[in-house]
Amino acid sequence: MNWLALDTALGVKIILSVNGKIYKFTDEEYKMASTVLLPKIDELLSKANVTISDIDVFATTIGPGSFTGIRIAVNTARAFAYAQNKPIIGIDCLTVGAYSCEADCTSVLYGWGDNYYLAKFDKTHRMTEEAKAIKEEELSAISGFTVTDKTTSQVIPSAYVYDGTECFIKAVEDKLAKNEFGSYNDIKPFYVMPSQAERDLANKK
Repeated sequence: MNWLALDTALGVKIILSVNGKIYKFTDEEYKMASTVLLPKIDELLSKANVTISDIDVFATTIGPGSFTGIRIAVNTARAFAYAQNKPIIGIDCLTVGAYSCEADCTSVLYGWGDNYYLAKFDKTHRMTEEAKAIKEEELSAISGFTVTDKTTSQVIPSAYVYDGTECFIKAVEDKLAKNEFGSYNDIKPFYVMPSQAERDLANKK
């Protein structure tokens, strides 16, 4: 089984698995995902000595995160799945964080400004409460075991900081083991809150 997973919601992560061997590119700080995504995918395919037609399943994060970033990975993975007539997996970024542990947890991600995304999960990585956006001042009310990305850990120092790339690998492999994939039409961006443009428009009404 060969698979290719993309994440541009939060930096850039490209993970290629060929016959169980992992090839990856990660830059969690990079903001211009559109300029590096396809060249880096080509680099990894070349390193693994395969072509895009050798990929059996594609995967992508669907958000929340950068509104523009989300669409880059989602649209690229959907295009590959459509062109190759292969199945695709969509995983939200909060669920990816939940794969850092085998316990009930709250997964928190940085959005922008003083906005954060949050969702609760059980030990099987199933979301038990609908994801929502909260303000930084509300973070202190979070109880129980909390997992976060590196940025969020600066304001929740007691939280467990996970490795996003390794958690993404675990999430994809778990979905594959459970045959939880579909077609390119099934994958949609997961924004949690309206975009800035949508909020500005609503405020004018």
